Amino acid sequence: MRISGHRLSAAFALIALVTACASQPTRPSATVAPSSGLMVQDGTYMAAVERKARRNGLQIQWINPPQRRVAPATEQ
Repeated sequence: MRISGHRLSAAFALIALVTACASQPTRPSATVAPSSGLMVQDGTYMAAVERKARRNGLQIQWINPPQRRVAPATEQ
């Protein structure tokens, strides 16, 4: 049995479409870690990178800004 190129292409397109629409498992939010503290933007690191970029004539646009973990506040 010989499969034509058009049928093979259609089969691959259908497989790609079905797998692209498959549901993704839910993940916990990356902004809050339950026992490790809160995630916040690392402004100190961002400022250092932007300062160095400006010296080299570049401009930084953060898509995923760096984050750091902040210890949870203790209640007294």
